[in-house]
Amino acid sequence: AMCIVVTEPFVILIRYGGFTKVEVIAEATAFLLQCILTLFFVLSFPGWGLISFAIPQLIYSLTKSFIFIGYFSQIRDFSHIPVSSFRGCFPPLPPLLTPALIQDIWSFVTYTILKQLLTNGEQYVMTIFTTLSFAQQGK
Repeated sequence: AMCIVVTEPFVILIRYGGFTKVEVIAEATAFLLQCILTLFFVLSFPGWGLISFAIPQLIYSLTKSFIFIGYFSQIRDFSHIPVSSFRGCFPPLPPLLTPALIQDIWSFVTYTILKQLLTNGEQYVMTIFTTLSFAQQGK
């Protein structure tokens, strides 16, 4: 299902730009391949059950995705669709570490250490200063 979701921006751009021929070719090719593979898996491996339908569905999604990506990677003139480049078809990547995220991570780390010390602190003190051994502590 995730592969089909990947194709949705391309489907929207194809419909917006009026490229119905590409959509028909992609859909027909992917569906034909899915039907042939479903028939093959059901007849060849009858005991596989749901896998016989899942693999052709995945191939359908990948075929459709590759046809759309291949078509849009060949376009040089993006004036008739609302993106300026092939990269515009994909969502922007967020920065990995923002100052707010670093602050949240540091907060979680310090609270985890503080909780661990408050929960098992007396055992650490007894072990570090050898007032009681592990056996005497009951562990």
